[in-house]
Amino acid sequence: MAERIKTTLRKYPWFVCETDEDEILGYATASSLRSTPPYAWTAELTVYVAEDAHQSGIGTALYTSLLETLKEQGYYNVYAVVTLPNPASVKLHKRIGFEPVGTFPTVGYKQGEWHDVQWWYRQLADHPSGPEPPQPLTAIRGSPKLEHILKRAETYFDI
Repeated sequence: MAERIKTTLRKYPWFVCETDEDEILGYATASSLRSTPPYAWTAELTVYVAEDAHQSGIGTALYTSLLETLKEQGYYNVYAVVTLPNPASVKLHKRIGFEPVGTFPTVGYKQGEWHDVQWWYRQLADHPSGPEPPQPLTAIRGSPKLEHILKRAETYFDI
């Protein structure tokens, strides 16, 4: 996992919420949706919140920070995948402004069972003609906007 985080941080954000005792309560990160050039402005998101931290606001705080950072980097679209059934994740995605765009039946095998997987979409900004490529996370490190997002994230995570 440490190597995955290190590799991801070259291009995309990775937010983690942990207790003072270093217990991970949740994380949110992004990756490329597809590796070909037409999809450069779109990211696929992952969010995880520990079961005992559900309904605490951590998922909302993580997603808010992640979405603001991706928008600052120049991404226009984000997708998320929810393994069904997962009412808590569906509720979170609706609350954050995602909309369901398709369900793939029985494509995910998890915890000894086949599950449907539902794709969710959210637009981050209007789509310009001739957009500049998104900036890697390393290019906006230390920027006032990213510093503001991180400082606000600290207040979200002060639980």
